[in-house]
Amino acid sequence: MLFRSKGVVAYTRTDSVGAFVAVLTAATGDFYILPSKSGYTPSAIPIVHAIADVTTALPAPITIKPNDASIIVKVYSGTTGTSVTTGSNVTIFMMPILTSGTNAYPSMLPILTNSNVGTNGAYTLELSSGDYERLIINQSGNPYSSRMASFANLHINSGANIREVVLPTLGVSTASCVLTTAPCSLSVESGQGWVPSSDVSFNFYNKSTYDYNLVGKLQTSSEGVLSRSTVTASTVNGWNGGTQYIIAEQSGPNGVSYTVGLGD
Repeated sequence: MLFRSKGVVAYTRTDSVGAFVAVLTAATGDFYILPSKSGYTPSAIPIVHAIADVTTALPAPITIKPNDASIIVKVYSGTTGTSVTTGSNVTIFMMPILTSGTNAYPSMLPILTNSNVGTNGAYTLELSSGDYERLIINQSGNPYSSRMASFANLHINSGANIREVVLPTLGVSTASCVLTTAPCSLSVESGQGWVPSSDVSFNFYNKSTYDYNLVGKLQTSSEGVLSRSTVTASTVNGWNGGTQYIIAEQSGPNGVSYTVGLGD
């Protein structure tokens, strides 16, 4: 499978000795490759520069590893006493170790995106053992309503790897902003499962203009709880009367981060 910056350009299959050739209709450019096979973990290949009408050979053979491990994620809502129910739309992303420079991997390339939920509400993902850049657990109903937890620098051992993850909750009652130059406010009612004693940033996102604006911050309690409060900003750029989505974000220790989006 070959990709370009704006999506899939071509698919191809290996021959009897594992070699492959892909004929691209696109012009000269940079491509990256994601080889995959059932029962194996896909392995992202650094960017390859291809030239029109010229056969480009990869600098080294491609190796993909068999799935000898699994990560089992028990997902909770707000507190470890409340499980996310079986059948919820939960996706697990595992990110490869990224490199920098000319042969960098494309940023935010998910190496795995599939998971299966068990009868106990745990989500299992089969993969190869080794080091990974990031684990992301996302529960969503649509692109603007979701909860996400992200963990950096993971080592996956062979066999079963069990992790418990709490997705934070957020409740708001009103959000108002009349003009670009008018004060904007957001009434936060409740929240659980956030990093204790740490700021949560509240933002308005305008779907029409793509403006992303900080409204303000609130600090959680020592138990990671948000209490009823109002966040106010003096102005919000790009407010044009369209729908504003609420996005709350928080960064924690050791590369942990949480995001909750509220919208249609």
